[in-house]
This record gives sequence, C-alpha cells and structure tokens, in this order.
Amino acid sequence: MMALESNYRIDVLNAFQALQAAFQTLSTAVLGDVKYPLWIQDAPLADSYAARQLALSQIGLFEYLPLQEPRETVLCIGLIGSSQKTLEAATAFNAAKSQFKKTILALRQSKIAAGDSELIQGFESLLGTRSSEARDTLKKMGFARLHLKQCYRALPLLKKMPNKIRWTWAHTRAIQRITVEEAITLLKKRGNDYGIQQQIARCASLPPETPLAIVQELAPHLRANLVYGDKETGYERQMIKAPLPILFPADETTSLPDYKACKAKEFRNENRIIRVDTKLDPIPFLPAIRAHRYF
Repeated sequence: MMALESNYRIDVLNAFQALQAAFQTLSTAVLGDVKYPLWIQDAPLADSYAARQLALSQIGLFEYLPLQEPRETVLCIGLIGSSQKTLEAATAFNAAKSQFKKTILALRQSKIAAGDSELIQGFESLLGTRSSEARDTLKKMGFARLHLKQCYRALPLLKKMPNKIRWTWAHTRAIQRITVEEAITLLKKRGNDYGIQQQIARCASLPPETPLAIVQELAPHLRANLVYGDKETGYERQMIKAPLPILFPADETTSLPDYKACKAKEFRNENRIIRVDTKLDPIPFLPAIRAHRYF
C-alpha cells in the first residue's frame, strides 16, 4: 500500500513538472510570434512583446496570488494570432493540463490527504519559495499553493479565425435530480435540529416517486460568441468558454477579427423575470439542501 501511495505522489509531481515544461515551450512559441496579430485587454496595443508577456503570466498562473480569494480565478481576455508551431505547443499544453487533472483525481481516489506533507514539499520545490506565513495559509487549502481550477482550465484553441468575437458573462445553474429517499439522507447529514426535522417530515409526506432537484447558482463565467462567414456564404455561430486568451491560426499578414473589449463582470439580476416555461418551483421546497419541486 505504501508503495502504491508513493506512486500516486510521483505521478502527480511528474505530471506537474510536465505541465510546467509544456508551458515553457508554449511561452517560447508565443513570444516568437511577435509579428503576428494580438490583442490582450488592458495591455498596451503598441507593445506586442509586453502584451504577450502579460498574457503568458496569466496563462501560466498555476498557484494562488498572495491576496487571491480561494474561489476566485484570474481571468485574461484576449486574442492571439498564432503560427502552426504555437498552436501545436498550445495543444500539448492543454494535454498536459488534462493529464495533471487525471493524476490529481487518482490521488484523491486513493484517499491521500490534500495536505500530504510529501506532496507539499514536492510542490514547494517546483514552485519556488514564498513567505512562511503565506505558505501556511495556503497549506490549509490543500496541495499547498496550487490553484487547481487554474491548472485544469484549457486554453481556447480555434481551427480557423472567426469574423467576429464578442465576450459575454454567462449565468448558469447546476441542477441535480434526486429522489425523495436521497433528499432525506442529505437532510439527516445536516443535523437534527427542529428546522431539519420539519423538512424531513415535509419530504417524507411526498410520494416516493416524486422527483426533486438540487439547484446551485454558479458564479458568472466568461464565454466568447464567435461568428464565422458573411451574408453571402451564410453565418455560423459558436459559443466557447474563454477565461484565457483565444488562439487562432494566423500569419504576419493576418488582421484581427472584429472584436469588442469585454464589459466588467455582470452579476445575476435577482429581480429578473422568471421564464414561464420553467419546470422548477423558484421557491426551495427543502432550503437546507437547496432542493426544489418540479411543477
């Protein structure tokens, strides 16, 4: 068992080293495309090299910044016209991210703690030094300083350049369908106070086959709306997640597609009109577990 646990640790650290190496290859390629079209929001338009460095500093940000909130992710909005070499490096970078995620999931399934001392020492060695106070704080989050969501998220890659790009803030919900029995089990895990007992009794009064849904409002996230074609050829539209700059094939003579800078983060309007075709009661039936009834 000890040997197996050691293998899981080695796999994670090796995958993270591979991710760092893939990022270095990507960085060299992106910086080498300095004459290719590029736009990075909040970066100086006149200095392509500086804009590329800014973009890379965000793309390769695998750890928490000193004052970054645990659930916050750093965003970088932009467009990077890329050579074939750069696109291949970006593809390899995304593959390294995927492999690293697989090793982390395998590690978690092995029940090795997120604060495992051997892993923390390994990551500290790979990431470099930081003040002991900040390091101790980050250890409590698990895996020391790593921001796993920033490690996992893929770099958006396009096979061809769109004619138009617009960024929007998407507001979505995660909906998990559950049974009455599952709802009661979840409620019992919340405690045994009067409010919980009331909700258990309310749930138990339902027919056993009654479906319920746990609804979780997700944080606003960036999406890019892409438009290809024109009036003559017809329009083709695509929507992708875009927390990082979008890479598209180009050369030194290519111009950037039509784009507009992204607006500031938009939060959900709590007073928005509820769609008439919604299938869920907007008022939680079991508030303790955010469970709703279907109409």
